[in-house]
Amino acid sequence: MYYHYQITFCWMYCLCSIIKIKPSFKIVSAINYMIWWSATCYSELHIQLFNSYICYEYICDFIVNTINAAFIYELLFYTPDKSHIIHHVLTILLQQYSLSSGFLMQNNWHLRLCTTAHWGLFSSIISSLRDPIRINRPHYLIKINKIYKYSYLVCKFGGISLYYIILYNHKNEVQLTLVTMIHYFLYSLVHMVQLYFCYKIIKNLRIKNN
Repeated sequence: MYYHYQITFCWMYCLCSIIKIKPSFKIVSAINYMIWWSATCYSELHIQLFNSYICYEYICDFIVNTINAAFIYELLFYTPDKSHIIHHVLTILLQQYSLSSGFLMQNNWHLRLCTTAHWGLFSSIISSLRDPIRINRPHYLIKINKIYKYSYLVCKFGGISLYYIILYNHKNEVQLTLVTMIHYFLYSLVHMVQLYFCYKIIKNLRIKNN
């Protein structure tokens, strides 16, 4: 775990220093989200084609730890708004607990629960590009904001729905131990934050359409 954190911190610091497009941190965030989302897509493709989870078993540890490290880096050196602070803290707690408690590796469908969140990172790529576009290509800002809002709704509603579909399909295998109950509770909190963001976006879209 610790070497993931060290490498991620060094990676982000070096890229932020090298990249000249402002704000460089947002460009680095977009690159990170693209890596995580691509790794998730590759793992899911491997599952669908070969019915094998071995690829995601190896990649999961990398994705979870590097996401946590990147979120901690952002919390330490940058200042996200309060709602994103809450989201980042809950995500770190959820992912670290699910990994360290052994929940994710108990069976294959637990891994699929984890991938539902990582599928939604596509909208985070778009979100990270908004500030660079606002500063460097402001004439595209309205378009990128619109793309972001709709992509967020599709990704988050889709990811949350898929999570509970997987859970329902394996309802007979659910074991209500302390480990699993803490996982489900933390995940429900993350979903509540994401639904709050969805509510704000829908409200904004309705105001602009009226």
